[in-house]
Amino acid sequence: MKFHLGTPVMMNFFNTPGRALPDRQRYVFILALCLVVSALTIWAISVYVRQLVLSDLRRQGESRAGFYSQSLKNNLEKNRHLPYILSRDQRIRDLLEYQVPSIRVNPHLEDFQNATGSLLFIMDDGGTVLATSNWRSPQSLMGFNFNFRPYFASAKDGEAGGYFTFGLRTKKPGYFLSYPVLREGRFLGAVAVKVDVLPLQEDWKEGGESIMVSDGHGVVILSSREEWRYRSLKPLLDTTKNRLRRTQFLELPLDSLSIQRTTNVHDTLIEVQGERFLEISRQLPEYGWRLHYLVNYGVVRKAVVVSVLVGCGVIIIFFLLLLYVRERRQKKISGRQAREAERIRSVNVLLQQEIEGHKETADNLRRVQQDLVQASKLAALGRMSAAVAHELNQPVTAIRMFAASIRKLLAREQYEKADKTLDLISGLTDRMALLTGQLKTFSRKDGGRGKPVDMKVLIERVLKVMEMQLHEERVAVRFDVAEGEPIVFGNELRIEQVFVNLINNSVDALRNCSDKELGIDVKAQDDKVILRVRDNGCGIKEEVKDFLFEPFFTTKQEGEGLGLGLSISYGIVRDLGGEIKVANLTAGGAEFRVEFQRYMGQE
Repeated sequence: MKFHLGTPVMMNFFNTPGRALPDRQRYVFILALCLVVSALTIWAISVYVRQLVLSDLRRQGESRAGFYSQSLKNNLEKNRHLPYILSRDQRIRDLLEYQVPSIRVNPHLEDFQNATGSLLFIMDDGGTVLATSNWRSPQSLMGFNFNFRPYFASAKDGEAGGYFTFGLRTKKPGYFLSYPVLREGRFLGAVAVKVDVLPLQEDWKEGGESIMVSDGHGVVILSSREEWRYRSLKPLLDTTKNRLRRTQFLELPLDSLSIQRTTNVHDTLIEVQGERFLEISRQLPEYGWRLHYLVNYGVVRKAVVVSVLVGCGVIIIFFLLLLYVRERRQKKISGRQAREAERIRSVNVLLQQEIEGHKETADNLRRVQQDLVQASKLAALGRMSAAVAHELNQPVTAIRMFAASIRKLLAREQYEKADKTLDLISGLTDRMALLTGQLKTFSRKDGGRGKPVDMKVLIERVLKVMEMQLHEERVAVRFDVAEGEPIVFGNELRIEQVFVNLINNSVDALRNCSDKELGIDVKAQDDKVILRVRDNGCGIKEEVKDFLFEPFFTTKQEGEGLGLGLSISYGIVRDLGGEIKVANLTAGGAEFRVEFQRYMGQE
């Protein structure tokens, strides 16, 4: 079926409402793009099917190759015990020591041949046959010498032998097994059994399988196909070919097969005499052979062709359905667009109202946060008021006493001593002014403007304000400042509030401890100013760490706090572009680590 670009169907497919009709070049481009995508899809399907079929054939081939390898071993080894058993037969030992004639042994070997179907013969220490199971046959081996055969050489060396070759008398191939006959370590001769391999190959052929077995020289010695037998997988040197023809293959030509191999990561594809196969091979190290199981590659080609045809059909049907659906959708889109436009306008109005509401809520939250900061500061100020009153009471009492002393000194005209006493009164008033000035600074609301803040000076001021509270709680404070200028840019009062809250938090954690220690470290490192506040209290439970900086979360008893101090501190640090973390110390207690951006002289 063909589609023309000028037809109404294609015009509806590529055109959309509200647009001008595309020109012919656009139609051609879109059609070409669809064809390219379809071609790539069909190609991907064919590749996938090919890999899927190859994977299935590979699994089957692995299984069949293993089966035939084991079958071959079973056929060759089923009579392996015969040479061993006969080598211990007393009659055969007597024959090799020339104590009995061959006529006493030949019928015995003949019985074994009738039972096993394998040719048996006995060789003396020089390799000459003294007895054989085919002594009645015109092809009798009696008197023939086989000392040139490798299986005789293995027996003479005291080992079991095995060798594939053609029989000199029978002219038939077989696998020869041998075993030495020894008396007190002296070599008397050897027992040999010939295993006929033709029935095994006929079974392979009847099964319709393509199998071949090659030896160490690459000559196919066994195969389910007669035309492949006794041909080499690769060209042989003339010297090698002549030697094999003379000693093993009875002047067979040993021509090479026409073979081409293609190997990838998973598979080996082989073309033998024009036929393509998937090759699965198994090494048979005990014989020096390799079994090649070949799976006809035509199955893969057929599967790929079928997948391509099916893919083309599906794509054509899909394209037709797409045209139909597109036609139906276009009729609905026009009526729906007006309703959607109206709905979108309504949604935009609602969104705008919601955005305004969010902005108003955010402004309210910022105002509430500032009020909470101030409330927290005033609450801390209340806790410090008793200690400050106590601190101011001492200099007031001293001033009253110094004033009475000055009157007496003036009456005695001791003006120098009176002047020194006035200096003491002045020092006491300066101290009182410092305390009240710090309290007024601490109680002011945040103005919101930033400036460079020296963290060393700020913390010293906070510690001075809280000196009496720390003294009342019997907390030993250690304040260390590393080299460098720990200066940050921010609002001084807000940063003060952070450290007041952290110190109060540590003091609360030390309330039930006997030896109370509070450590504060300040360090300027690269572009950071790092401050650590740590105590030797009971630490922080793991299950509350994740909630520690949330508003209104507290571990104190009811009425002892609102749970806003750490939450407010967290918000202030984040607003200033910093970071605050908490961790338990190995030696006990907890540590709050605050990091600010270091001020480098530009803001």
